[in-house]
Formats: sequence, C-alpha cells, structure tokens
Amino acid sequence: MVLTRKCGIILIAFLSAFCFLSGCNKKNDNITKEKEYEQILQNDEFAGYSYIYIDINSDKKDELIIMTGTAHSSGGKIYAYCDNQVIEIFADNESEFGGYGSFYYDKRGYVIEYYDNCDGQNVNNYTFIYDFDGKKLALVYELETICNMDTLEYKYLLDGKVVTEEEYNKILESFDIICINIYDCKKIEDL
Repeated sequence: MVLTRKCGIILIAFLSAFCFLSGCNKKNDNITKEKEYEQILQNDEFAGYSYIYIDINSDKKDELIIMTGTAHSSGGKIYAYCDNQVIEIFADNESEFGGYGSFYYDKRGYVIEYYDNCDGQNVNNYTFIYDFDGKKLALVYELETICNMDTLEYKYLLDGKVVTEEEYNKILESFDIICINIYDCKKIEDL
C-alpha cells in the first residue's frame, strides 16, 4: 500500500510537471491573449479600423492584424502573443502604406507588406518580406519595381540592386502568398 501511494504521488508530480511544460494551460493563455487583444482593439486610436486574427506561422497561436482603410488597406499593425504578453511586432510607417497596400502572409511564417506610390513620373511598388519566428519580424527581402509612366519601362530591384524581371519573379514565386483581405476583416466597432 505504501509503495502504491508513493507511486501515485510520483505519477501526479510527473503529470503536473508534464502538463506545465507541454502547455496544458493553453486554454488560460488563450483567454488572457483574447482579453489583451480586445483591450488593444478598444483603443480610440483604432476607431474605424478593421481587424482579423490569423495564425501567420502555423504555431496554433493567432496574431492580431489591424488595418486602416475601406476598399483596401492603407496601413496596419500586427500584434502577437508570446511570453505571456501581447507585443506589437509590426507597425508600418505610421500606419500608411501609400496609394494602395496590404498585408500578405505565407503559413511557413512570413509576413509580406506591399504598397505603392506615384511621384508623378514613376509608379513605385514596394514589397517587404519578413520572417516571423513567433516573437519578432526579420527582413528577408526588399523588392521594388519602378515603372516610368512616360516610357512604360520597368526596373526591378532586390535589396536595392537592379535585377532581371525573372530574378524578381523567382523570389516572389518561392512564397505561397495569401492575401489578408480587408473584406474578410471585422470592423472594430462591431466588437
């Protein structure tokens, strides 16, 4: 009987430690994450914006994406929950993409920011591809196309250096790009 009780106590201690280390408390983490995300969404700064939860890197933890704009996204921020807190992992240039922009992602853990602008002579398209490890973003590629509006000639740049159209497209084609469509988002007022 003493041996059985001792084994039972050891088993309970082992299971408790296993649950703690393997994340059995994920339900509590999700409740905490959802409350913290909701607090962010209720910030007056985001009135009129849209939001969506997406698991960017397939780790079963949704990230919060907040986007401005109506027909398209003109800016945005991304928040992630890690180390028991919500952190801002991305804020684009004061929430302004430019003339048109959006977020895209690849489930392997990449965030893609796209926007364009026109300076009167050229139309510039910018694509920034970031690797997301669950805690922070790291820039992988900076892509740019420049179209001269008079000649309709294109120039392709990769990390600031001129490349061929084929080299440029090869980089983009290596990603399984999924659009984060603003029409799939919820309005913050609908909370």
